Amino acid sequence: MLSIVHGSWVLFMGILLLTGVSWVAGMTDSFGNPGFDGAAEFLVVAVVTIVVGALCLSGGIQLLGGRRTLLLWGDGLSLAISLYWLIRSQFAPEFLSMPLVHSVLPIIALALASSRDTTLWCQDHAVGVQSARF
Repeated sequence: MLSIVHGSWVLFMGILLLTGVSWVAGMTDSFGNPGFDGAAEFLVVAVVTIVVGALCLSGGIQLLGGRRTLLLWGDGLSLAISLYWLIRSQFAPEFLSMPLVHSVLPIIALALASSRDTTLWCQDHAVGVQSARF
């Protein structure tokens, strides 16, 4: 369930970032010159964020069926996006909290998905495998 919430949040943030790309692309300075030329970069990051959000969301759903591959990929890429934002912001103190907050849920989800109990649960609930437990 944690990954479903996390995936939904990342998907929402990707859509929000995608909306912000059009706003940033239309920015000009007081002389009418383009004020920001990184709209293409933010467009790529927005699309990647949407894809990662979809991976996390579908990975959380697939974990309920016993498979966790998409969850591991989605959360790993989510951590990579957080690292990207940390580097992009040059570790500015006023921006530092956002990437760190966004990296907490994937770290928890990766730790829980990699635990022995989850491995046993996934083996029991794998799609197409009948469980001996009732």
